[in-house]
Amino acid sequence: MLLMSVVENAIKHGLEPQAAGGTIRVEARREGGRLIVTVNDDGSGLGEKLGNGVGLTNLRDRLRALYADRARFTLEENFPHGARATIEIPYDEEH
Repeated sequence: MLLMSVVENAIKHGLEPQAAGGTIRVEARREGGRLIVTVNDDGSGLGEKLGNGVGLTNLRDRLRALYADRARFTLEENFPHGARATIEIPYDEEH
């Protein structure tokens, strides 16, 4: 469900405002004991938006509830166009 919120945000705020649409790329990788999922879009970018809407606030709250300070969410410009959202969570091979 965390990923769905990020992809929905990329569509709604990144691609939908553009007449030509765009592309979303989802990547996942494991680095040591962490799972890192990145959602890149080539949409309109962050501009003056701060990424503090209801959806992303709920995402941050959910990460905090599930993982306390062991998770991280970042949102940044994806040059030359678009935004990059990254979720990092602990990865336990036994579960």
